[in-house]
Amino acid sequence: MLTDMSMRICPFCREKIHRQAVVCRYCKRDQPTVGRRRKNSSGWLAAITATAVIVSATAFLVTEFIRERNIWSK
Repeated sequence: MLTDMSMRICPFCREKIHRQAVVCRYCKRDQPTVGRRRKNSSGWLAAITATAVIVSATAFLVTEFIRERNIWSK
């Protein structure tokens, strides 16, 4: 079902067709898929998780370093 009723020009016959059309209704040719974007919703979640792990590990190492330095200073 079409949710976007905007139009575009068929690159083969230059007629107006629906933006989401897969095949031109005039020339019956398949439309190029260059304009379509694949949604990737898990990419940002992996990036946030990796960042959280790196920040947590760095904070742990800094805390241990400061603790060891205080022990050696005594």
